[in-house]
Amino acid sequence: MKKLYIILFILITLSTFSGTFRVKAENMFGSDKYYVLKGNAEIKKDNITINTNEATISLVDDDWRNLESLNTKIKTDTFEASSNKIKFDMKTEKGVLNGKVITIIKVDDSSLSIYCDSMNIDNKNKKYSGISDTLIEIYKDDYIIKTKKFEYNETSKKLILTGDVNIKNDVKKMSMKSQKAIFNTDTNEVTGENVSITLKIKDEEKNNTQDTK
Repeated sequence: MKKLYIILFILITLSTFSGTFRVKAENMFGSDKYYVLKGNAEIKKDNITINTNEATISLVDDDWRNLESLNTKIKTDTFEASSNKIKFDMKTEKGVLNGKVITIIKVDDSSLSIYCDSMNIDNKNKKYSGISDTLIEIYKDDYIIKTKKFEYNETSKKLILTGDVNIKNDVKKMSMKSQKAIFNTDTNEVTGENVSITLKIKDEEKNNTQDTK
């Protein structure tokens, strides 16, 4: 009976030196070194919520820290993401998402939607970075951005783009190509290196012809 009580308690709450997080699942098994959660598993710590069907939480230096899971959703107060696989440190709140990563980051009244193959997250410092084998796709308002790598800092609101950068806005009738660019998500200002820009203007002659008909 005593052993059963201990297992049920760990199912509810686990502690790290930096705080406490709670877990729940339909089934659980494990030992002194790890616990495996199965069936609608949910892990919560402060503003972080992780949902998955199966997760493993293991000890690192006698501290419950390392979380690994497949087909996972993670959500905080400023972003949410899903991926095929995640490794996350519950103490440092840093992690890596791999495989079909889809992320939405809040930007005031707007948001950044990011599609990539792999992404690093640092929740405490609100920093993110990602890469893709082909091209990352990023959407913000009317802007469509493609690049090989990105870094984003919620505090500075600077989106740093590296490798085959293409920024397009059909509403503004502009497109820009470069190897490196910085996009300010607060003002939509763009700076770049070795830039090629295409700006479209209306065909006035065509418009005048249509007006006379």
